Amino acid sequence: MESKTKKPSIKSSKTQNDESVIPDHGTRSSHADKVLEWIDETFEVIIYPSGFEDCIVGVGERFGGPPVAVLDVEKMFKKMEKDGMTREEAIEYFEFNILGAHVGEENPVYLHIPEFKIEGKTKGRKGAQTE
Repeated sequence: MESKTKKPSIKSSKTQNDESVIPDHGTRSSHADKVLEWIDETFEVIIYPSGFEDCIVGVGERFGGPPVAVLDVEKMFKKMEKDGMTREEAIEYFEFNILGAHVGEENPVYLHIPEFKIEGKTKGRKGAQTE
């Protein structure tokens, strides 16, 4: 895995000459490919950290700002753990190299989806409820 001091490369949904850029890392799901295809067809430029395409859950918009990629932080942590990092290393890498990589107004949003229990049921991630 990359060292803590190396910044992850940033990918854009389009190049400057408007050609599609959808890198294939061989581990993406068909859902991730469909999300990237939708982003490529719908938005002029969406920036996201390279290697985390399958963690994109959508595109966010806010008044006065450009549309930005929204990534699921837990999916990012699990991806880094699968690549051999501990949870602590994944958190540190995320905070230092990804969250700290400011690329301007097009900075992605990193979504934390809480999981919690209410009256014996687990709620949170993807609306799952279990007894």
